[in-house]
Amino acid sequence: MMNPIFSFHLKATICAITFVASMLTAGCQEPSGPANNGQHLVKAQSFINGGQLSAARIEIMNAFQARPNDPAAYFLMSELFETMGSLEESLEQLNKGLDLSPEPPRKKIFKKIRLELMTQRNTGINERLDAISPADVSEKAEIVYLKASSLINNKQYDDAKILLKQALDILPTHVDSLLFLAKLSARDNDLDTANALIDTALNVDKNDGDSLILKGQVALKQKDFITAEESFTYALLSLNKLDIMTPKKYTILSGLVLALNKLGQQDKAIRYTGILAKSRPGQLKSSYKGALDALSHRDITKAQDELEKALRLAPSHAPSNYLLGMTKLKQGDLEAAEKHLSMALKGDYIPEKTRLALILTRIKLEQLDEAQQLVDLGLKESPENPTYLALRGNILSTQGKEKEAEKAFQSALDKNSGFVPALNGLAKTYEKMGDINASKNQLLLAAMAAPNNSQLLASLIRFGMRNNQTDWALKEIKRLPTLKGEPLAAPLVLGAYYLQAHDLKQSQKYLDKAEAIKPDSPLVKRLSSNLYMAKALVATKAGNKKEALSLLNHATSTAPKNLKAHVLKAGLLSKDGNTQGAIKIAKHLQNDKQFYATGIELEGNIWAEAAQFKKASNSFETLWKTNKNGKLAIKIYRIKKEYSDANEAMQHIKEWVNDKPDALPAITALAMLEQENNNKKMAITLYEKALAIKANNPLVLNNLSYIYYEEDNPRALELAAKAYALVPENAAIADTYGWILIENNQLDKGLPVLEQAAKAAPTAKEILQHYSEALTRAGKLEEAGQIMEQITKL
Repeated sequence: MMNPIFSFHLKATICAITFVASMLTAGCQEPSGPANNGQHLVKAQSFINGGQLSAARIEIMNAFQARPNDPAAYFLMSELFETMGSLEESLEQLNKGLDLSPEPPRKKIFKKIRLELMTQRNTGINERLDAISPADVSEKAEIVYLKASSLINNKQYDDAKILLKQALDILPTHVDSLLFLAKLSARDNDLDTANALIDTALNVDKNDGDSLILKGQVALKQKDFITAEESFTYALLSLNKLDIMTPKKYTILSGLVLALNKLGQQDKAIRYTGILAKSRPGQLKSSYKGALDALSHRDITKAQDELEKALRLAPSHAPSNYLLGMTKLKQGDLEAAEKHLSMALKGDYIPEKTRLALILTRIKLEQLDEAQQLVDLGLKESPENPTYLALRGNILSTQGKEKEAEKAFQSALDKNSGFVPALNGLAKTYEKMGDINASKNQLLLAAMAAPNNSQLLASLIRFGMRNNQTDWALKEIKRLPTLKGEPLAAPLVLGAYYLQAHDLKQSQKYLDKAEAIKPDSPLVKRLSSNLYMAKALVATKAGNKKEALSLLNHATSTAPKNLKAHVLKAGLLSKDGNTQGAIKIAKHLQNDKQFYATGIELEGNIWAEAAQFKKASNSFETLWKTNKNGKLAIKIYRIKKEYSDANEAMQHIKEWVNDKPDALPAITALAMLEQENNNKKMAITLYEKALAIKANNPLVLNNLSYIYYEEDNPRALELAAKAYALVPENAAIADTYGWILIENNQLDKGLPVLEQAAKAAPTAKEILQHYSEALTRAGKLEEAGQIMEQITKL
């Protein structure tokens, strides 16, 4: 549960977002001349004081119309935004006013620094404060207080306490210093000291809203619900006049609801709860909670919908950005992950976890300078932290600076000799340097440090397979149980390896060992289920469908969440003509939120297998409503083409592009279908638009290069080369590049590329035909004939 002491300063502008937008764009009433400018501002100030923020907005806009460059109007607009809790906008308006002021008022200079600190802008604050000569004790105390605020932003709480006490020595009635010191005391559970400081602040101003809120929150923590109810009620009286819901007002009502419920005053609590629920912060909270609930049920689609809804209400809401960023990271959507994690970090949400996730994301995106900046910040805060030292090593290794990377990993191991990420990173660095023995030593140390880390043991096998050391890797993993008790990971990884190698007998042997150690382990059950599935595939190839279905029943009963087993079983039934039995499996999957989308798609596939294309289309279109993506778009098109013309079949994709004109998957899907239907002009337009959104998209580069080749456009080779450089292992892309090279009389360059493509896709007729033609042109007629013979056997 969120600590109520620190929940009342919302980091995002979540109240009156529509109001804020209209404030900057709406027309003004009753245009005035310059002489009336001051009158408009006086009225606006009066309206702000009276809580009539909408009316204040109109008067300020009238003042702008009368005199566009009046700094006083910008200062008042800044005050209005601050009252609303929109701190970023408040700072923006204040800066505009200061830029227009020949001699900026000192109070506004201090206000600017306050707002910068409240929006997490710490850079250069102390230097600017040191440059100010205080005019009186009030300014002197304010300077010390602001320096303390900067320390608090950097989590340097003990140093901040020292400065806050200094500020109070200078001016004992400095309310903000009293309240910040009270918050820090409450943070340390020193609630008596916190209350004493708050009472001192209330003696200075008994109606101060921030003091009353903090009084109520400390009372909640002390379970003094009567004092909490009283404090929040008085705080509400000071803010109830506001005609919109501000973050501060929302915090007061939330605290009041808690207190009233604890006091048994449910009727009052329900009334205030209704007000909260209808407000934007209430909607935001509801969406965020909905996302958490969806994630707990593994309903990723719903969670994403709720998080996107929350971010439409408050784009900078840090918790929503963090959750969506982590979800996108797991899905492999690195660009989206980077965007949302950056916003979460800016909002100071669980900064350590967010920063680490963002570093890993940026490394994967090869944004190495940006990743290094975050690593440097982490090391500045925690110089002895081996995690950041190991991450520095990863960045250096990615940059090809193996020697420097080696030093960084060694530094991490100096702090923690068994730190697995550093051992693993050092092993990879040695492998890149060609020192296989040194790499093996580090991998063994890592395995000894974490013998139950199945991912690590799997990486040991992958290392062996890459370097002709598979027997060594298997032998060392088999030794682990005798060296470190009976870790479960070793037999699990060995069982999975032999399963992948199609050695079902050896896989069964290690599954039996794993079951002897921990039979109820979900991982053991999953391996058992996968082994049943592999045996079912063998039975299917042997034509023994009855045995295959029996084995698949074992697979699904052993691990009910083994989706592949369910899908394989449905596929067997469908191919055997048992459409209704297959549909029953699809419907069963639809009852599980986690598998709902897969169940719908499976149902569509089953109807398509049975040539009932309209039913298949209905299933896919049901999925399309909540899960628009390029792959599904093309699948729907293929099904609809069975009973309608091409234009009608791609109508759903055209509507998708119209709704989201900058959505890359939508544009790419439509471009591919226009290309398939020989509408080359439209396909070129769409592909070029896609490249304007993301220049290094290999699929788009490849497809556009082929159209250019067909149209004799000289850019064909340039684009094909770019696509190949991005994913040289992709057979289709290598084929396009190789063939265009051949057609451009670059036989020496094109032939090896086509050979590579043919080896990667030995059953792709078009690729083999290109390769055979290239061999013929090179005069290698015997080899060309062998490839043609290979094609005839397909």
